[in-house]
Amino acid sequence: MTNRKIDEQMILQKINGVDKNLQFKMSTEANNTINYLDTLIHRDSNATTIGIYRKQTETDTVIHLASNHPVEHEISAFLYYINRLATLPITESSKQKEWKTVLAIARNNGYPVSMTHGLKTKQTARKNENKIKHNNNKKQ
Repeated sequence: MTNRKIDEQMILQKINGVDKNLQFKMSTEANNTINYLDTLIHRDSNATTIGIYRKQTETDTVIHLASNHPVEHEISAFLYYINRLATLPITESSKQKEWKTVLAIARNNGYPVSMTHGLKTKQTARKNENKIKHNNNKKQ
């Protein structure tokens, strides 16, 4: 075993010894890819690319549109998906694939595609407004 592996194991033992109810594990890279939170990071000799990661156990279930919840709660997952899509530095093909996934989740949970497109348009407009405000503040 290398010194690095021993160091990693010692760190994990210390962290996991803090509270018996919390158990951490070390993520390892496989095929030049590692998952970190909800991102998929792939490394090759020329560049590093970032994509969206979903666990195999992901069910793509959100609060159904017909449920008796406030609309803010019903659309919150989509606002998160759209914001993640807009802010992560992922490739254009990954963005298109993720958008298709978001639309599929919407359809499967009773949301009209037009509503999802409207949320994306509003989110994009809000982001552009903030960019303009930020640039104006910089100029002053």
